[in-house]
This record gives sequence, structure tokens and C-alpha cells, in this order.
Amino acid sequence: NIVCVAGASLRILGVERLAAAALTCASIPLAFTPRGFCVHPASRFFAVAEADHGRSAPAGACASLVRVLSPFDGETAFVDELPPGHAALCVAPVRFAADPLALYVAVGCAAGLRLRPRACDSASVRLYRWSGDGLGLELVHVTPLDEVPQALMEFNGLLLVAAGRGLALFDLGKRRLLRKAQSAAVAPHMVASVQGHPTHPAHFVFVADVQESVLLVAFNHATRAFHVIVDDSLPRHITCMRPLDDGFTVVAGDKFGSLFVLRAPEPVVKCLEGGDPGRLVYEKPRMAGADVAPYCWQSVAEFHVADIVTSIDVCALAPHARPVILYTTLLGSVHVAVPMVSQGDVDFFVALEAALRKHNPPISGRDHLSFRSSFTPVRSVVDGDLCESFYLLSHEQRELVSDTVDRTQQDILKKMEDVRSMFAF
Repeated sequence: NIVCVAGASLRILGVERLAAAALTCASIPLAFTPRGFCVHPASRFFAVAEADHGRSAPAGACASLVRVLSPFDGETAFVDELPPGHAALCVAPVRFAADPLALYVAVGCAAGLRLRPRACDSASVRLYRWSGDGLGLELVHVTPLDEVPQALMEFNGLLLVAAGRGLALFDLGKRRLLRKAQSAAVAPHMVASVQGHPTHPAHFVFVADVQESVLLVAFNHATRAFHVIVDDSLPRHITCMRPLDDGFTVVAGDKFGSLFVLRAPEPVVKCLEGGDPGRLVYEKPRMAGADVAPYCWQSVAEFHVADIVTSIDVCALAPHARPVILYTTLLGSVHVAVPMVSQGDVDFFVALEAALRKHNPPISGRDHLSFRSSFTPVRSVVDGDLCESFYLLSHEQRELVSDTVDRTQQDILKKMEDVRSMFAF
């Protein structure tokens, strides 16, 4: 199933029969806009942080709550309403090394939140203990912070808190969280989100900046500090990201409607594959006297979606199917990016796309290649929507396209059906 948020509701999409293009959707109404959620590993119940501006007294104050609900029947098992004026901004499950048998839920909150400039009257992390059956939460304590928390995640049996430009590690304490490490200026502007490293979770973390793309950050266990190892040469306003399983490639989207794939340079790849990731923290900046990382991301793929990408995941849509990149957009659409592993498939679809650009131009008159390259030149991506328009052409137009790619109409239709069956349908 696919879990997503839409407006002020949490929705669960079940992929049942893709051949008939049927998606079942269960909508669960919530009191406020969901800001984040996590799943209990045993009961599969959700812990949802909700917040809205101007929904409580005094006028204009934020209203927020933390809810535990069942995804099976939509019933609420637990609700904790935050004090008036407090907004829950992020949530994450965490198991502390000091108490590995208990599962905790950390919620980042801010009181008197102001968006421009980004500031608040007070900020904190509310730590809850999740019951064994997953039906309730117990508030353990509240820890004050210096800045607005943007993202939370578990890191090395500790809680990683991204607030402002910095990262901080907290351990479990009796009365509050205990700060174990802090780096005040990791991101150039402000941290947007954080993701764990799939192959070296104890050494690295992916950090998205609101204006300066994605950063690969390493943790130095000796000095208890974070160091940026890889940054980007292009400014990108990141909305979401998803590291791939190899550990040195990341897929991300920005607020201008672009989807792109970045890969670490060869020295970083060799270090990660060689099992010696710790030495990367001692690398010097690639430009002397400049505040830049030792290495720079290499662009693998670029594509203009024409809609803001809100979430990205890697999954298989059917049993025994190959994994795909699934991403959703702000206007409510769900897209799939299919990896091509055969050079023959690449050559075929590139030729088909070029033929359709020529014989089936957009009705608006705008050049298709220019449209898909609105901010960065399109690279290593074939427009599947354009290829699917082959079904809508007249017989004469199909003949023109098939002659251009030197294939019969039946061959083209069969090739697209084979790609569907390989990945989902």
C-alpha cells in the first residue's frame, strides 16, 4: 500500500489491479493538516502530528495535536492536544541505545511560529513512549531547543535533530534529552529534511537544504562533529529526497518542478565500497579558502515534471516486479519512473520519443524538449507521457512514427506492453 497526505486527511492507496488502472483509496479525516507520521512496527498503527495556523485562541495562533490512529478502520486510539500556540512540525520514531527495548516518538514543536523570517518564541522536542501494543503514547518529557526544529531521525541509537542550519545529537535522559554532539552550521541556509544512509547508517546522513540542494554529511566519532563531504554546484530548492540502496546516489525534487538524480564522485564511491568511510571526514575542501565540500555531486538524470514533487519512494508495485521510483506531486498525481537496464530499450524509447516530438508536437506550440528542460537540460530521461501518446494517434500518424523508428506499429505497442508487465502491470 501507499500512504500519503492530502489536504487535512491521511490516505492509504492500495494497488490492486493495475491492468484495469484501478486504485482503491481510503480517506481518513483529521482535525488539522498532517505534518508527519510514523508507523508502529507491530500494530501498524500511525502516530500523526497535526497542526494548522489560526485555529485556536488567541486569534491567529496555531492549533496542534498528536494522534494515534488505526489505518484499518480509521479510528483514533489516542490524542494529545498541544497547548494553544504550539505547532507540531515534524515527527520520527527512535530507539535509544540507553533503552533499546522501548520505542519512542519524538515530535518537534514551536510556539509562536513565524515564517518570515523563520523564528519562534520557543522551540522544543516532545518525547513520547509508544506502548507495546501501539495504541497509546506516554509523554516522557519536553526538551527546549534554540531554533525551530525542521526534521528528526534516529542516528546511532540517538536522536538527530535538524534545527536551523545545524544538526545536534541527543540521548535519552530522565528529565530531558541530553545533548551529545552539535554542529551549528552544516547547511548553507536551512535544513529542509534529513535521511539516513542505507549502507553506512553509523557514519553518514543525507541533508537537504532549502536552497542549496542535497548534502552528504559525515559524522566524525572522534570529534563528535558533522562534516559536509559532498555538495552541489547548482542551487536547488529541495522539497523531498530519497537515497537509493547503493548509498552514493540520491533522487530529489525541487519546488520549481524538477526531478533529478545525483551521484557521488568516484573517490567517494570507492571509499564507501571499500569499507573505509571514516577517512572522508579528513578530506580538504576542493577549493582553498572557500566554504565548500571536498567533493561535488555528479548529475545523472534531469527532468522537468512541471509540478512540485512532494514525496519520493523506491518500491515494487507488484510481486516479483522490478523496483521503480514512485513520486507524488502537489496537484495530486502519482508518477512512476522506470529504470531501463537494457541498452536496446534505451535506444528504442529515445528514438520513439524523438519521432513523437516531430510528428506529434504539443498543441500549445511549445517545443517539447525545451519544456522538459525548463530549468536544467533534460538528461537520461525519456518522457513516458509522450511515448504513451502513440496510442492516441491516427493510423496515418502511427505509420509516420513507425517508419521513423524503423519498427512496425505492432512492435511499438508490444514493446510498451512488455515494459509495463516487467515493472507493474
